[in-house]
Amino acid sequence: MIFLAQRSDPMPWWFPFFVFGMWLLINNYNSARTGWRAFSECYGGRRNRPKGPSFGSPYICFNGAWRFSYSGVVRVVPSIDGLWFYTVIYFRPFHSPFFIPWSLVTHVEPLSMWYWRGYRVHIQSEAGSLAVRLRWTFKDALLRFRPDLLQASYTPMISPSPET
Repeated sequence: MIFLAQRSDPMPWWFPFFVFGMWLLINNYNSARTGWRAFSECYGGRRNRPKGPSFGSPYICFNGAWRFSYSGVVRVVPSIDGLWFYTVIYFRPFHSPFFIPWSLVTHVEPLSMWYWRGYRVHIQSEAGSLAVRLRWTFKDALLRFRPDLLQASYTPMISPSPET
């Protein structure tokens, strides 16, 4: 009977520090590898969040690589001057907010997949390229601040057939 008793050792005192250290290490690695750090070094001077609604991004792609999608972590705030990117509080270490002016937005394309509708915003700058998907509610902000980007990006889903 003595062999059936289970030992319940408490968690080592250093384990929470180890988990926190690993979280910081992975957070730092993702910031450097994805391109977030390059954008925040080039465009991170503005620290104050602009007023207005923020839009969650289901996917964000730096330099054409979908290695790490930041799914549901990145928030985008449109303003009269441009787009302000920031992360939720848990990912804030090594992910400083940055501000992209509208002049760096090359085009906006509408997306429609199964149950999801939205827009893909393409940005080209000296720090690299950036593509971010935003939900369809972002259309109101585009119409308010940069309607020319939305009109220029419209392409019909079905092209007309040539007349014979």
